[in-house]
Amino acid sequence: MVKENSSWEALNTPACCWYKNNSSNKGDYDALYNWYAVKTNNLCPTGWHVPYDKEWTNLKPLLGGYRGTDGTFLYLKDYSYWWTASESSIKNAYYRQVFWDGSDAKRDQIVKNDGFSVRCTMN
Repeated sequence: MVKENSSWEALNTPACCWYKNNSSNKGDYDALYNWYAVKTNNLCPTGWHVPYDKEWTNLKPLLGGYRGTDGTFLYLKDYSYWWTASESSIKNAYYRQVFWDGSDAKRDQIVKNDGFSVRCTMN
């Protein structure tokens, strides 16, 4: 678990944290991971995987917020941010942003050391 904002900002290796660096959030919210953790293929149980960008059309959202590259925490209960397993460039990967009421979903790319939630889907 990475707690220091400056440490999070400099990462290019797998990492995770709890929202607001508070382990009591574990019961209500999932951990937030950087994309390097996604690429380890160790976040999901056997027979499951982090969905690729194209698989997201079949998934439903939960609320999660995210951790920015500077280590700050944002948007809990406003939006959910989810990594895909699809890389868009050496520095970026695709993510999905879902609005709190499920009315809209957005696909975009962002630097890999942001901290987003992860969903698993069956192989």
